[in-house]
Amino acid sequence: WRQEIVKEVGGADKLFFAQKPALLVPWDCDDLNWTALAADEEVHSPSRKWDKKYDTCFIGHFHSQYAEERARYVDALFSALPNFFFGTRFFQEMADKFAQTRLVFNKALNSDINMRFYEAQMSGSALLTDRINPDMEDAGYLDGKHYIGYSSMDEMLDKARYYLKHEDAREAIAIAGKAHTLASHTYINRALDILKHISKEVAQCL
Repeated sequence: WRQEIVKEVGGADKLFFAQKPALLVPWDCDDLNWTALAADEEVHSPSRKWDKKYDTCFIGHFHSQYAEERARYVDALFSALPNFFFGTRFFQEMADKFAQTRLVFNKALNSDINMRFYEAQMSGSALLTDRINPDMEDAGYLDGKHYIGYSSMDEMLDKARYYLKHEDAREAIAIAGKAHTLASHTYINRALDILKHISKEVAQCL
């Protein structure tokens, strides 16, 4: 299937990819660009200031071939910390559930920086996420400053327990994560980056 996609976009002047590993595919194009996913303040910021109702939450799914590991981590987290929310929500409703949560859980399915990474931080709650993707730092996110990183199940549980007990430290990370996302990782940021790249005239106007 990858060969078919490569063939289909052959001859394009510029290509933009949401995930950085796509730059390594032999596309028939010399101008390849990483344009990461992002969040939108109007869509992914909570509708109001919510009280914290849950210790942890996960909004997502497990229907991928890569989801078995995610399911194990979610099960371990919710078993250890049973005051959780789990379900499917979208847009504003998702942001509101995130905002009601002390720690929003994330685990990438395939070592990617997924939408949840940005959207959870836009909600103003602290993000607990795996740190396996080095592109997080390339995007300006620092472990322990903008998000809470883990590399194993034991570390995930230890970090979750620690930050649930230390509200000031947790909220400082939540505030920093949202501020950085607002400043550099909205879809307006992404659109402007693309416009600047494809047109020198547009870039001069911006």
